[in-house]
Amino acid sequence: MYQKLIFILLLINVQYCFYFLSPSDNGIIITGPFYSFGTGDTVNGLIDDGSSSVIYLQQTFIFFGQTYNQIYVNSNGHLTFDGEWYSYTPYQFPAYGGKDLIAPFWTDIDNRWNGVISYQQYTSGSVLTQATQDINQYFPDLSFSASWVFVATWDRVAYYYNSGTVSSSETSFQVVLISNGHLSFVVMNYGAIAPTQRYTYGCRWVFRTDHGTQGCQFNGNVLGDYFWSDAACQERCTCTTRGIQCSFEPCTYSQACRPAAFQYSCQNIQCFRAFCILPLCVFTPDLHRELRL
Repeated sequence: MYQKLIFILLLINVQYCFYFLSPSDNGIIITGPFYSFGTGDTVNGLIDDGSSSVIYLQQTFIFFGQTYNQIYVNSNGHLTFDGEWYSYTPYQFPAYGGKDLIAPFWTDIDNRWNGVISYQQYTSGSVLTQATQDINQYFPDLSFSASWVFVATWDRVAYYYNSGTVSSSETSFQVVLISNGHLSFVVMNYGAIAPTQRYTYGCRWVFRTDHGTQGCQFNGNVLGDYFWSDAACQERCTCTTRGIQCSFEPCTYSQACRPAAFQYSCQNIQCFRAFCILPLCVFTPDLHRELRL
């Protein structure tokens, strides 16, 4: 069995944490435009936490050892293979190790008032030519020729609950799946990302996704990179080619031990740097305490 991997690129405001998870040595960041979208696309419904119906692929797509012939484009910034998925709250990996998930921008998207979510697949034409050129540029040793491309685009969508139409509230991104029947790649393109004053234009991530490494198992479940085995999160266990390797590595002062899909995980918490003995408050950079509301 192959390790189930989750691609997550979360570009969100300061209320949340920032995580980027990718396979080792397979991620390439470059600059590049969006692939063509709009004309001929199938459009998702205008619904909060929605999804496309099942999309049958005109060519199978290999995703880390698993071969898929269908896919779903979900409103909240992710693609799934085994069914519609409505989750709008991103979480730290490891999580659902049994679910293959491609999440270029996983957040609470609501396109009932703003934006269009659409997709289209290609087996001929200029889009295949563009995909072939791109993959050969980023992976020059493969002599690649694309035979199938799937493009899913979130064009100027808004977050829940935002019915405004100003450009500062709009977010645009795209996922492109590319294959020749044996090799497969995922391209993630980013336009303007809201809400923030630090917009991202023309950013692109590219991954090869057909091959994978043997995964570890724990209680019959295929694991991701690591997990904590005890409720106090004192022992961190890592998936290696030799199996599960565990060592003493507790959570940091800015993290809390929480139950996870597989055992436990260290999750970031909000902290403040004040130690108060009324009526005196002493601020110190060395003291962290979980903020409980």
